[in-house]
Amino acid sequence: MFISFFRLGLLLFLLPLVAEAQVLTHSVVLDWQEELHTFEPIEGWRLKRLQFAGAQYDNQQPSIPIYAHQVELPSYGELQVQLVNPQYAPLTNVEDIELPAATAPEIEAQVALRRRQPVGLVSFVPIRKNPTSGQYEKLLRAELQIRIRPQSMPVLGQARNFTTTSKLASGTIYKIAVTNTGVQKLDYNFLQSLGIDVDNIDPRTIQLLGQPGAALTERMNVPIPDDLLENHIFVAGEQDGSFDANDYILFYGVSPTTWSYDDALFALTSIPTPMRVITTLK
Repeated sequence: MFISFFRLGLLLFLLPLVAEAQVLTHSVVLDWQEELHTFEPIEGWRLKRLQFAGAQYDNQQPSIPIYAHQVELPSYGELQVQLVNPQYAPLTNVEDIELPAATAPEIEAQVALRRRQPVGLVSFVPIRKNPTSGQYEKLLRAELQIRIRPQSMPVLGQARNFTTTSKLASGTIYKIAVTNTGVQKLDYNFLQSLGIDVDNIDPRTIQLLGQPGAALTERMNVPIPDDLLENHIFVAGEQDGSFDANDYILFYGVSPTTWSYDDALFALTSIPTPMRVITTLK
């Protein structure tokens, strides 16, 4: 099961350089489990994951553990983070896991505000590929050195612009559900069963809106859209401007099978100039 990474209502900002740096240190000690943990991100699909106490996971790479650390900062500023005196040990029994090829952990560092106080958010995958032996290794312990270059506090009211008009504000909307992950097919009969006047629509104006299924990412520095996104679709037979009996729509849908109480909901609408990315099916 995915571990929910709590959100603190943090605002992220780009940081220009201004003043002399301050340095904080934090001891990193990881207690790794020897055996791989088997889990099912999607029903019937078993994966194995590496684990250590307090590990976080990203839905994009659910088998790879992430170390995440949050620290209160004495001042607002730019962060430069590095691992000092890292100690590694061989990583074994990982043949079934696709591991990063980096020769050192790639550290992500962001500054946020929590109740108007600066907070540092640091995360990285504590695995490396030894540049000499080519052996994958896990981090056992290190000193996390956080260097802060103080800067002026940002203006909070300019942090983010939200969508003012929903994509559902115009057009004729039909709601469909994705219950199984994979390529979905919407044919003439299915669209007709939704109450769509299929014989009088131009398939070139069809637009598929929705959000991906499954849980939200656990990363706090990833933007979350505040409106439905347009999904890539392929429409067979759209060239003649009519949706005929043998025409159909294909798209890739992700089901939220980790959530038993709901389906992934999409909205099907028609607009004059939709985004059409997939034009040929290979």
